[in-house]
Amino acid sequence: MTENKKYDDGVGVEFPAELIQGANTPEDLYKAGLQYSTGQGVPMDYVCAHMLFNLAALMGSEDAKLTRKEISELMSSGEIAHAQKAAREWLEQNKTDKKPANGSDSSRAA
Repeated sequence: MTENKKYDDGVGVEFPAELIQGANTPEDLYKAGLQYSTGQGVPMDYVCAHMLFNLAALMGSEDAKLTRKEISELMSSGEIAHAQKAAREWLEQNKTDKKPANGSDSSRAA
């Protein structure tokens, strides 16, 4: 488990807007999540990575579902809660008429 003071203190997630802004596909979000999970070109941030994998998973990415599960094992329950909250907030701010690929309700981030 990581100890990320930024999230444990309740500061919260800053959306990686520069990566998400053009992300229109699950693959785009998954790739952005990989960047944050490994620190490729951005600071390594498991919470942002989890959020991005969660969004990609909601859009139907099986790879994102698996990677989200793997990264969850490296995170505290508080960090996972912050990532889930951030995904829900992002969905709320970016509502569209599109449904996720699996047909589930997009208002519930896992």
